[in-house]
Amino acid sequence: MQFPYWNEIYRSLHFKPIYLVWGDAQSPLAYVCILTVQAGLRIGLVQRGPVELAPGALTDEAVSSLCEWAKSHHYGFLRFRHSDSDLMARLAKIAPAQRFDSFPLLPGYGAGPFELVIDQKSEDRAMLAGFHHEARRQIRRALEAGYVVRSSDSPEQFAEAWPLFVACSKRKQFTMNRPVESYLEMIRLARPYECARTYTVYSDGHAIGAAFVVRDRNTAVALRAAAELRKPNCSALMHWVAMRDMFHAGVRYYSFGPASPPVSRFKDRFSPRRVLCPPPVTVEIAPRFCRIWHATLPALVAIAPGLRWLARTAAGRRPSRLRGMKGPAEFRKSPSV
Repeated sequence: MQFPYWNEIYRSLHFKPIYLVWGDAQSPLAYVCILTVQAGLRIGLVQRGPVELAPGALTDEAVSSLCEWAKSHHYGFLRFRHSDSDLMARLAKIAPAQRFDSFPLLPGYGAGPFELVIDQKSEDRAMLAGFHHEARRQIRRALEAGYVVRSSDSPEQFAEAWPLFVACSKRKQFTMNRPVESYLEMIRLARPYECARTYTVYSDGHAIGAAFVVRDRNTAVALRAAAELRKPNCSALMHWVAMRDMFHAGVRYYSFGPASPPVSRFKDRFSPRRVLCPPPVTVEIAPRFCRIWHATLPALVAIAPGLRWLARTAAGRRPSRLRGMKGPAEFRKSPSV
């Protein structure tokens, strides 16, 4: 979630990604992406960061320097989300901070209390043995029905699968928080680094299910998944192919995302472990600004759905600014924290 391919698309929603490194800019020890929005002072959102590039690089000195940088660049606060409980605890000790989400207008990925993660093994047989028998049965039935899974990192395949995602959102009554254009831009940015793929299930040439999976060095995340309501169900086969494909690409963990009913019942058939997601930490850079911001927050939360709708509408109409960008190379050009 710290890669440019993930953060650059937020420019269309009036967030500016700022990339910083700790250590030598040519050989950084750690880096961070801060999604920045102006609200009097700046507000910074850090999703699953900072990230270590060398063991033990995120020292207290590095974290303190990040806070000093934020103060010198007129930030009101920094909100951190991370699955590393130790890092979150250190953030709360090094600077004035609260275990509180000061920007629920953009909760970010992994906002639930738990994330469902599968530790992959080298042998398919060992992986399947760890699944619930119902997951194995669904995979077998889908193969017997002649379902075929094809994967691609092309924007075109995602666009073909988009109607499946939209139909699923209407059926389950949740809102798609991003327009299709933002996903297509994400795929274009991720493509040179092989960080995003669409897995589509076909039956007799007809697309009946799809999963959109993104990855970093260690973890692949099933960001979107949808399937037609038919028997046999294709979802288990779709995720099985996706996780093994990602494993062979060097990714050890496969994340189903937050645990939330009723979908978590399906996910539990793969026997994932539940990873506790600590509550967000808000590091207060300007305490007076934070007091004013927190006083106005209930009103902002009340109108948040309308603001998000306006942002999505504007994003869909705005010409792309992302073509030709060089993803991770931006870190090498960034100033040290």
